[in-house]
Parts: sequence; C-alpha cells; structure tokens
Amino acid sequence: TDFTSIFQAYYLPEALEKAIPLTILNQFGQKNQLKKGQWSTVVDWIQPNDPTSGDVVTLTQGSQYATASGTVTVAAVSGSMILYGCSTTISNILDATAGINFMEHCEEHVSDSIAIKVDDLIRTEIATGTATVDRYPTALGTNAFANLNSGTGATTTIKTQDILYATTNLRINKAKDFGGKGYMAACSPQVMADVLSDNAFINVTAYQAAERTFNAEAGKIAGATLVWHNNPFIEGTVENTYNSSGSIFSTMVFGKNSYGVVDMSMFQMRPSVNVLAEADKFDIYNMNLTTAATFYFATKVLRGNWIVNLRSKVNYS
Repeated sequence: TDFTSIFQAYYLPEALEKAIPLTILNQFGQKNQLKKGQWSTVVDWIQPNDPTSGDVVTLTQGSQYATASGTVTVAAVSGSMILYGCSTTISNILDATAGINFMEHCEEHVSDSIAIKVDDLIRTEIATGTATVDRYPTALGTNAFANLNSGTGATTTIKTQDILYATTNLRINKAKDFGGKGYMAACSPQVMADVLSDNAFINVTAYQAAERTFNAEAGKIAGATLVWHNNPFIEGTVENTYNSSGSIFSTMVFGKNSYGVVDMSMFQMRPSVNVLAEADKFDIYNMNLTTAATFYFATKVLRGNWIVNLRSKVNYS
C-alpha cells in the first residue's frame, strides 16, 4: 500500500463535507439538487408565483365545481455554474505518520478556503443585487449611501428598531420565513456588537429560552434570528464595491427561498501524490502531498423584495 491509497481512503470525502457547515449563508439558500452525471453548467431554481385570495372562490354545496379559479405558474430562474478549485502542497515528507498529520492541516485549509469563497459569492450577489431592498439606519434620516458614507456617530449604527423595520418590510412583501425561527439576519461581529448591546435587545432576550438550531445563532429579536456572519460585505466610499478596509457593513435580512445556491454535497475532494524527479512512488523521502478540491457553484437572487440589505457603520474599533 502506498500513500495514494491511504489518503484516498481517509480524506477523499472530507474537505467539502467540512466546508458545507462553515458556509453561513449557504445553509439558508434554496438548494439546487444537481442530477448525477449532469453535463450542463446551467442550473435552474424554482420561483412559483405568489398565492392570492383571488384563487379562492365561493362554492355551492351539491354543485359540481369544474372551473379552475387560479393558475400556478412556476418560473425558472437560471444561473451559470463556474468551476472553482483549491489545492495545497506539502513537500519533503519524512514518513507516513508525518504525511497524515500534515494532510489533516491541508484538508482544513482547503475546507476553510472553500467556505469563505462560497460565502463571498453569495454575499456579493445579495449585497450588490439591483432587486434587493436597501435600507439604512433609521436615525440617519435618509435612505442614501452618500449620507451614510459622510455620517458619523450614533445615527449611522444599527439598533433593534432597524432590524424590526427590516422584518416589517419583509412582512409587507409577504416573504416566507423559516418557521419558528422567523427571518434570518446575517450580522458581522462588529454589527452584532451594536445590536447585542442595545437595551431593547437586552430587555427582550432576558426572557427568551436559549434554543439554537442553525449554525452561528446569537439570538432572536423583532421576528428575526440573528446569525454571526464572520465574512461580511464591506464597502468603502464606493457603493456596491467590496473594500476590506471600508467602514460600511451590510447586514442581510432575508426570508426563505429568497436566493438560490448549489447543493455542494455532491462534490468531492481529490487528494493525490505527486512524485518529484525520478523517485520511486514508495520513496517517502522525496515526494509531494497535494490536497485539492474542485467544485461548481452558482448563486442567484430569486426574490429581491424578500431580502433587505441593511447598511450601517459600527461602534467597534
């Protein structure tokens, strides 16, 4: 048995399996279940029309009902998958035990990198989408990026009231929620610090039972479950352009099936052993160990009015 069979047996399915729970936004999207052997890179998500009371009619007991009162149409929202890959290589492995130990770290690095990349794609689609609803702190007094950019102090930060107004917007648009969890609010750690220190939040959560179901939950307020999002969309002075050094953070408040993602569980990592020079494959003193994962991914906003992109500055520094 050489290194290839050892790592195939233990590491083949691991990288993407570990990446999936790390992708905070991916768990809430409408997942497209790709068919086995699918060759097309175009994926479709389902977008049925909204229900209406007009589809319900009055019936007469004993009379046959033969006419349909309403028609359900299902639109297909298409997206193109892009192939992504990530790999790490360790050289000059001394023995099999060291190789296995190093591979564990490589695998973790690949998993984390994939999770961040997937989250990057989803957050950008949501934050920069023209169909999503943009809101700003109520205290700012205006719903404009320029005013937030030039503003300072308490008027630029999020309060519990802002989360309430975001969920109110979703309710007005009849956005579906996540059952007992309500809507989701993905908050950066900086924004979360502002919300959790707000007296309105503290007073309400003092009476809440500590129940958690989704990854990274922090609490529930104003009909939304607050979720820690450690990879937020940040802007500087240019709207809709990511800037890691910027001061404007996006808090994404959304309903169920508001955006689509690809089910990543079908993809697998592919570790391999690369031989250096002319060394024999069993020569563990002269080989590289490469851990790699490839996957297709696509994401798309399905119902922009079921997503509120709440921009703000933060107190944390």
